[in-house]
Amino acid sequence: MTLLNENYDFDKIPKNGDNCAGQLLIAGFDGSRYTKDIGRLFKKLKASGVILFNRNIKNRQQVKNLISDIVKVSEDETGLPPFICIDQEGGRVSRLSEDFPRFPSSAELAADGSCELVYKNYLQIGRTLSETGFNVDFAPVLDLFTNKTSPVIGDRAFSDDPELAGKWGSKP
Repeated sequence: MTLLNENYDFDKIPKNGDNCAGQLLIAGFDGSRYTKDIGRLFKKLKASGVILFNRNIKNRQQVKNLISDIVKVSEDETGLPPFICIDQEGGRVSRLSEDFPRFPSSAELAADGSCELVYKNYLQIGRTLSETGFNVDFAPVLDLFTNKTSPVIGDRAFSDDPELAGKWGSKP
């Protein structure tokens, strides 16, 4: 997990046990617009945030508006800014709509051989997400492509070699 907003005020989290269970909840939902059901996540459950997927993101302006609505209801109902999460790795794990930049997979980046290119790519993903209103990205990851018969990881990994994969995860 990458926290994109270092200004999150953790001191506002209740310490007396009130609503603590909700603070463990990051919820997904259907649709691309704010609804009363989304509001209830914060009003009744005091959720700490949401995760958005392709089904929630139609275009850049729509998702900015959705995030703005979610932030407002969370702050009104919980007194806390919500975690606005996404899993945006690049390559085939891309949750953003077509009007956002396309980012290469880990395998594509590793093929170039440049740690600096990897760093700049993920920095740009972070900037794009932050400018849109996301403050948590559940990526990038340093999975190893150890099971060649399983398509789950594949091009999401830099390598099957732990030392080489670790190289891509370090700042140049």
